[in-house]
Amino acid sequence: MIRTLDKMLSIALLFTLSIIPLTDCVFAAELGTRENPLPIGTTMDLGDGWQIKILKVYPDATQKIRNENPFNGKPDEGNQYFMATIEARYSGEKEESFPGRYRLHVVGASSLVSEPPLWGVVPNDLPINQDVFPGGVISGNVYWEIKSSDADSLVLYDDKAEDRIFYSLSP
Repeated sequence: MIRTLDKMLSIALLFTLSIIPLTDCVFAAELGTRENPLPIGTTMDLGDGWQIKILKVYPDATQKIRNENPFNGKPDEGNQYFMATIEARYSGEKEESFPGRYRLHVVGASSLVSEPPLWGVVPNDLPINQDVFPGGVISGNVYWEIKSSDADSLVLYDDKAEDRIFYSLSP
């Protein structure tokens, strides 16, 4: 009798599990969060007419940055330069420039935010004073000084956005 009851309960449990949608059982982090950032190559809508896409990352761009201009300084001890090639597409109503150097920030496992330096010369710099009409696209590099230990966990976000979306910078 107990054996029959166990069998019936097992069958009932299997039947119940088979009719519950898998989406009700899995609680994955929403895509675009810091825990589950958008992958490289995905277009991210910044909400103000600009969409960006990360085309390529250079996790240790220290030598590239230093070679670009002899006046580019060394990063602090334990830090490195991290560079990303970004494409920015504009779909707003009138011409506008994209100040990526001022609004694109990064954060890694240390939870310390890095902003692009206001100084320094970067190879193929993302233009900041280039007016772009609707449908126009600009691209170029942006860089940050980061803690070397953050290089594998770095995510990018738009500091000006009300609803932050995070973009993976892991190659």
